[in-house]
Amino acid sequence: MRKCKALFAIITLIIAIIWVWMGDSFPIHPFCPFHKITGIPCPGCGGTRTARLLLAGDLKSAILMNPLSVLLCILIPILIIIYCYDTLKGTKHLETILKKKWNKTTIIIVMSIIIINWLWNIYKEFNITI
Repeated sequence: MRKCKALFAIITLIIAIIWVWMGDSFPIHPFCPFHKITGIPCPGCGGTRTARLLLAGDLKSAILMNPLSVLLCILIPILIIIYCYDTLKGTKHLETILKKKWNKTTIIIVMSIIIINWLWNIYKEFNITI
């Protein structure tokens, strides 16, 4: 059973990478419901394009597209690998990471980063001059 869970996680990661890499030739295209309804990009808008740019090796354009998504594109595969390791070895590293309590300063810093990223997405969308 453990091997099945780890294999499922790895297969899911591979399918996600192929889906992002194939880009517009893949039959299913993502969209942001928040952006569709409000016309305003969310903090994650551009995440798929960011992943495509990273897979193409264009780090500068990826960072300009959505800096927070660059971090997530690195972090998510690492967490999946930790999950697979935990599943196969019976350890709980990921559970320890996810259950860690954050102090108020860390929460404020993370929320500030998300808000700044969101403002960056809005700035790009509407090409606002300050």
